[in-house]
Amino acid sequence: QVGCGDGGTLWLAQQQGQGRYALSRPDGSTRTLWVLWVDEGFRTAVVGNPVGDFGWILDRSASGGADRIAAAREILDFNGYDTDQLRIRQ
Repeated sequence: QVGCGDGGTLWLAQQQGQGRYALSRPDGSTRTLWVLWVDEGFRTAVVGNPVGDFGWILDRSASGGADRIAAAREILDFNGYDTDQLRIRQ
């Protein structure tokens, strides 16, 4: 198990399989997240939930590499996520 903080609450992450994680909070609530894709240099990753209604692109650079971001969007689209809902956050 690994602890993940969201700025105020500790989530425990337990690996369920390759790229599959079960997150749980002390109050018993849980979430499942999947790592859908990571680029070769581990600079960009795509993470989402199995239902397909929540996903995001993570990049080490604030501006990201245009080619990697495009590939990440394609991965989300291919897996049924609504990429029109993506918003840039820094």
